[in-house]
Amino acid sequence: MVTLSASTTGILNGPQNQPAAQGPTDFNDDFTNLSTPVPAGQTGPFDPAAVTFTNTVSNPGTAFLANVVVVPVIPSRANTIDPGSYGADTDIPVDTTVTISYGGASAVYTYTFTPAVGAVPAFYSWVLTSGAPIVLDTQLLPGETQQYTVTVNLPAGTSVLDEVSVPIVAFPDTGAPGYTGETTTNITINRLYTGFMELIKEARILRADGVTEVQTWTQNITSEAQPGEFIEYRIRYRNISTAVSGSNSVTLSAANFKVLENGVDLPNN
Repeated sequence: MVTLSASTTGILNGPQNQPAAQGPTDFNDDFTNLSTPVPAGQTGPFDPAAVTFTNTVSNPGTAFLANVVVVPVIPSRANTIDPGSYGADTDIPVDTTVTISYGGASAVYTYTFTPAVGAVPAFYSWVLTSGAPIVLDTQLLPGETQQYTVTVNLPAGTSVLDEVSVPIVAFPDTGAPGYTGETTTNITINRLYTGFMELIKEARILRADGVTEVQTWTQNITSEAQPGEFIEYRIRYRNISTAVSGSNSVTLSAANFKVLENGVDLPNN
C-alpha cells in the first residue's frame, strides 16, 4: 500500500470556502460534520438518506498545480499522516458510496471489503464504480480556489447515532493515474452522523423518605421498588459530534432543541 505524505503548504483542501481550515492536529484533519435526517422514534438500524458536503481546494503557492485530483481514501491510509484522526477502516459500512462531483462530471466510489486469500490479508478499499477520477483543474493557478461536492450515501442497516468519517485527499496527479505516492497532498474529513443528539433515560429508587437512595441513577434498574418507595426518572441528552477544535472546521449544533414526553402513548415505559 502506498502511504500518504503530509503536506501543509503545497495544496489546501478544506470545508466550503475554508481551504486553510485546521483541525485538532494540523491542516490534514480539518472537518465538516453533517447529519442525515433520522425518522422520529428511530432506535434500530435504518437506511439513511444521502448527504452532500461542499469542499474547497486552493493553491497557496507561487506556481501552478497540474491535474489536481480529489479522491476518497480509507482511514488506515490517511492515518499514516495524522494517526488516529480518521477512525478505523471498519467504521465505514461496506457498500457506502461516495460521489465526487465537479463541473457536471461525477465519480462514484463504493466501499468494499476483500477477504483474505492465502497469504494476502483482508483489506478495505474505495472502488471506482462509475465515471473517472475528478480533475478539478489541469492548471490550478496560485491563489486560485475550486469547489467540489462529496455525496455520502450510507447503506441500509446503518445504526442510529453512528459516526462515519470519510477522508478526502486532494493532490496534483503527477504520476500514473491515481495516487501513487505524490508528496503534495492535503486531506479534509467529511464526517457524517446518523443523528447526533443522544437521549439518555435513567431512573433511581428512593426509600419512603424520598431522600435515601436504594439504587442510584442507572439506565438498567436491577432492584425492585418496595411498597412506599419511589422510582424517580430523569432524561439527559448530549451532542455526540466532534467538538470545536482548530479553526474553521464545521461542527454540528442543535438549535431550538425540544424534548417531548407523553406517558400515555406506547411504548410508555
